[in-house]
Amino acid sequence: MNVIANCLAIPGVGMFSFYKNRIQTTIFLLLLLIVLGKEGMTQGGEVLAASARDRIIQPDVRSNWELLQEEGSSISPDGKYAAWVIVNPKSGSTLVISAIDGTWRRELNNQETGFFARSGRHYISTMFGKWCIVPLGVGEPQYLEELEQMKCDKAGRWVIGQKKNGGGVVVKDLLKGSSLELEAMDEFSLDKTENWLLGKRRGDAQSLILYHLPTGKILSYTAVQNYELAGNGRSLLVQLKTDKGGKLLHISLPEGKQSIVYLANGESELVNGYMDNAGKAIGFTLRDKIVDGTAKETYSYWYYRLGDAQARCLVNDSSLGIPADARLTSRGSRFTRDGRHLIFGLQPTLASNEQMKDAVQVDVWGYQDDLIYPNQTADYNPAEFFYTAVASVEGGRVTTFVQERMENLFVDPEHIGGDYAVVTKNMMGDRFWEYKRDSVWLLSLLDGSRKLLPFIQVGDPGILEIDKDGTSVIAFDTYRGRHFYRYEIATGREIKLSANVPDWILGVENLFFVGWQQTEKEKEINPVIAARTEKGNEWLVY
Repeated sequence: MNVIANCLAIPGVGMFSFYKNRIQTTIFLLLLLIVLGKEGMTQGGEVLAASARDRIIQPDVRSNWELLQEEGSSISPDGKYAAWVIVNPKSGSTLVISAIDGTWRRELNNQETGFFARSGRHYISTMFGKWCIVPLGVGEPQYLEELEQMKCDKAGRWVIGQKKNGGGVVVKDLLKGSSLELEAMDEFSLDKTENWLLGKRRGDAQSLILYHLPTGKILSYTAVQNYELAGNGRSLLVQLKTDKGGKLLHISLPEGKQSIVYLANGESELVNGYMDNAGKAIGFTLRDKIVDGTAKETYSYWYYRLGDAQARCLVNDSSLGIPADARLTSRGSRFTRDGRHLIFGLQPTLASNEQMKDAVQVDVWGYQDDLIYPNQTADYNPAEFFYTAVASVEGGRVTTFVQERMENLFVDPEHIGGDYAVVTKNMMGDRFWEYKRDSVWLLSLLDGSRKLLPFIQVGDPGILEIDKDGTSVIAFDTYRGRHFYRYEIATGREIKLSANVPDWILGVENLFFVGWQQTEKEKEINPVIAARTEKGNEWLVY
C-alpha cells in the first residue's frame, strides 16, 4: 500500500511544479505587455493617448452623435431655402434654416419645426407657446412673447394672437409689416378661406364678431344662438334669439347685406339653420307649438333659396314616403354637395302596448328579425335606431334608405354629388364571420332603388368617393389585390385604375397592429392620394 502511495505522490508533486512554473511565466508575460503598452501610448503624444483612451472607455460614443430629425425638413415654395432640425443629445435640438446656395444661414436653439410662408419671405415656428417669425435672407428673428392663443394662416401672411393679461387681439400683416389691435375676444378662429377672423366679444357668449383680414371691415351681432359661415366665405347664416321663437338672417359677405330668412311669430320655434356649400340654399327646422305656448315634439323642415319671396315647407311628418311608424327629429339635416337633396334623420315610434278591452285573452307569440344573432339584448329599443332619409329640394317623395341598426351611409352628405349615395351593411355585432366582408350598394336618392357594386372590401376607414359630377364611384378595394377601381354608374362598367401596379403593392402592411376581428390582409395601411389630374383619369399615390 505504501509503495502505491509513493508512486502516486511523485507524479502529483511533479504536476504541481509544472503548473507553478507555467503560472509564473504567464504573469511575467502579462506584466511585460502592460509595460510595453504604456510606452506605446506615450510615444504618439498626449493627443493620441487621450483619443485612444476615449475609444476604449466610451463604447457608446454613438449616443453623443448629432442626428437629423426624421420629420420637419422642408423646402420653401420658391425652392430657395430649406429647413431641418439637428438633434444633439447634450445641447438639445437646433432648427437650421439655410439658403440653398449657401449664402445665408440661421440657427435657432430649442425651436420646433414650422413652415415656410407661401410668399417665400418668412419661416414661422413655435416653441412652448412662443412664436418666432424668421425673415429669410435678411433681418433678425422676431419673438412674439407678448401674445397668446396664436393663430396663423397657411399662407403665412397673417399672425393673430391675444395680448396677455386681458388685452386685445393683435393682427399682424407680415407682407406689409403692419399691425392692428382689435377688442378682446373669446374663442376666435379663422374660417376655411382664412380671410375672416371670427370670435366672441370678451364676456359675451351670445355675441359674434367678424373681421375681414384683406379689407379690415368689421361686422358684429348680438343675441346670437348659432351661426354658420359658408365654405367660400361669401355667406353667413345667423340664428338670433327673439321673444317669439327666433330669427334667421342671411348676410352677404363682405358687404354685410342682410336678408330675413325666417321670423318666428309665436306659433313655431326655430330650432336650427344650415346652408349648402355655396351658401345659396338654406334649410331650417321648426318645432310646432300648441295654443298655450308649450312646445310639442313635432318638427318640420323648411327650404329657402336666395331670391325667393319666402321659405316653403319641404318635409313634415305627413309627407309622402315617410313610414307610418317614423317621425322627424331635431337632429341636424344636411345638404348634399351640389345642394340638390336634403338628407335627414327619422326616428321610429313605438306602437302602443295597451291591451284592447274586448280582446280575447290569448297570447300569440311570434318572432321575426332581419338579422339573426346568437344573443338578443333584453333592453333592445327600436326607437334608438334612426333611419336616414332624403328629399329633393324641388319637392316630391321622401326616400328612406338606411336603417342605422343594419346599414351605414358610407359617403358623407357633403361629399355626395348627383343622385346617388353608397351604403354598406353595419357589421358590428357577434356575426364576426361577416366582418368587413359584406356587400356595397349604390343607392338612388330619387326612388331608393339599389344596385350591387363590384367592390368587396372598401375598409373602415376606407377610400371611396363619388366624383363631382355624380357619374362614377371610385374605391380602393383592399380585398382584390389592393387596387383602385372606377365604376361608371350609367354603363355599369368597372375600370381598374391601378392596372399598371402589381397586386398587393399599394399601401403598407402593418405587421405590428393587432386588432379585434382582424385578418392578415386587414393589417395594412391604405395608400394616400397625393394628387390627381383634373379629369381624374390619373392619380399620384404613395
